[in-house]
Amino acid sequence: MNNQQAPSIGNRFSVRYLGSGSKGNSCLIQVGNTSVLIDAGVNPSDFPRDIIKTDINAILLSHNHGDHVKYVEILANRYRIPVYAAPDVIDLKKIPTELKRFTLDRDFIELGDLCFVCFNVMHDTEDSQAFLFINKLSNRTLAFIPECGTLLGINIPEFDFIAIEANYDNETINRNYQAGNINKDLYDRITGLFGHMEIYETLKFLSEHKYHAAILHNMSGGNLNRDIPLPPKTQFAEINKEYIL
Repeated sequence: MNNQQAPSIGNRFSVRYLGSGSKGNSCLIQVGNTSVLIDAGVNPSDFPRDIIKTDINAILLSHNHGDHVKYVEILANRYRIPVYAAPDVIDLKKIPTELKRFTLDRDFIELGDLCFVCFNVMHDTEDSQAFLFINKLSNRTLAFIPECGTLLGINIPEFDFIAIEANYDNETINRNYQAGNINKDLYDRITGLFGHMEIYETLKFLSEHKYHAAILHNMSGGNLNRDIPLPPKTQFAEINKEYIL
C-alpha cells in the first residue's frame, strides 16, 4: 500500500488471513505481482508491517456486514484502491465513483496475474458473493467462499484449492442453545439457510470434490469443536500464516 509491488511468489497462490471471525475478516490473495484483499473488516493499522508495504491492487467485498466492510472506506480512500462489490453493497459506502467496480453473478474480471469470477451465495444480506480465482501463471483455481448458509443448489465451478466457511457444529451449538448461552434469534440466524456453514456440511461438500488443499475459516469461538477430525489436505485457518498453494 506504499506503491511497492508484492514480492514474487512464483506461479503459486499465496493466501494469508489477516482476520477471520466476528471480530473482523480480511484475507490477502497474491499471485505473482498481483494482490487482492478479500473483505475489509480488519483495521489497516493492525496489518503486519510487510502487508502495509504491499501494493494491494483491489478490494473485493463479499457482503455488507460490518465485520467484512468496516474499514473499506479508509483503505479505498487512503490508498486509492479500487473496490469490487455487488451494487447493493458498494453503493452504501463513501467511496469515490472512480474507485467503484460493480460485480454481478458470474462476472468475469481480469486483474494482473489473476482472474476471478463472482458468484452469488445464500447469506442473510442481499447480493452476498463468493469468488473463484484463476491463476494466470499456472491455470490453477482457488474457490473462496466467505460465508453462506448452504451450498445446496449453488453451482460452484470446479477448483484446485478452496477456502471455505466452517462456522459451527450442530452438537456444540445445540448444547449452547439448550444451556441458554445463545438466544433463539441468534441460533436461528446461524443455523438457517441464510446463516452460516455447519462443519459437517462443509466436509460433505469437500468429499464430493477433488482438491489439492482446503482451508476452513470463520470458525466460531464457542460453537465449534476444533477437535473434530479433518480429512487429509484440510486444515483450519490460522491468522497471519501464509499458505502457499
